[in-house]
Amino acid sequence: MSSVKDFSSSSPVALITGAGSGIGRAAALQFATAGCNVVAADIDKAASEETCSLMKGADVECLAVGCDITQPDQVAAMVSATRDKFGRLDYAFNNAGVSGTAAPVHAMPLEEFDRVLSVNLRGHFIAMQAQIPLMLATSPSPAIVVTSSVCGHQAHAGMSAYCASKFGVRGLVKAAAVEYGPRGLRVNSVSPGAIATPLLLNFLASGSGDTVKQLTEEGAKLDAPNSSRAAPVAAAAGPLSSSKTPNLSSTSLEKAPVPAAAAQEGSEEGGALKVPLRRVGQAEEIASCVVWLCMHGQYVTGTDVLVDGGSSCRVMTSSD
Repeated sequence: MSSVKDFSSSSPVALITGAGSGIGRAAALQFATAGCNVVAADIDKAASEETCSLMKGADVECLAVGCDITQPDQVAAMVSATRDKFGRLDYAFNNAGVSGTAAPVHAMPLEEFDRVLSVNLRGHFIAMQAQIPLMLATSPSPAIVVTSSVCGHQAHAGMSAYCASKFGVRGLVKAAAVEYGPRGLRVNSVSPGAIATPLLLNFLASGSGDTVKQLTEEGAKLDAPNSSRAAPVAAAAGPLSSSKTPNLSSTSLEKAPVPAAAAQEGSEEGGALKVPLRRVGQAEEIASCVVWLCMHGQYVTGTDVLVDGGSSCRVMTSSD
């Protein structure tokens, strides 16, 4: 492949992981609206294909790819497919992730900790390793954005694996920005707060939201077995369930409740009131930030943008 490319005759190309739903899908559609050809990657290829189908009528092309970002061979195949189809890669939004289940540190299964870190941190590292050589060789102004979280800025009880993974994303991004800035590659992260997406709904449906709230109220203290405070912690260590699991068939994304991990309150009425803007965010609001960072933020690199309705500005109290 030549190290010098003629960019005048082709549209920029954006690759999005986790593009099958939520923030990833919203970003794919906004990149298409901005005139980019799109590679929509997701562990569920059918979901990626559905995302591409939503671009019909747009004057761009979309390639649907099935990819598990924890598997280096699949990530390499994803980037190879991008090169073979479009011959270039300008923007990468590494967004795939999992929320994990909630438990205090002493009761968090090691395999669950490893699973969350494997997807939310190691997976992005694998993706960047594969993407960067193609971007440097084929794009005049390459940019990468990785999804962190408000949980990468503030700790939340019961969320040690998730918080560790999202704090780690910010460190990875800063290191990459320093390494590749001299070559023109910008690397940033975006940290959503409570956003109305399937990931949020699944987190609540698993009962993890209630577990986080319970651990927060209890202070996650490791008391003696005969203590009245020991039972909630022990309960959190086992299978997570909740009598307050929302009915997803009747819960619209537009009215999704704020998760306990982001607002320390599992109800829409209580949680949204703890967000200064008094509402849950929408996937499109994260996507617009990502597209701006990639296509317009030419002097922005190594930074993280919080898109959380102001929730990270609040001072946590004992009632949170």
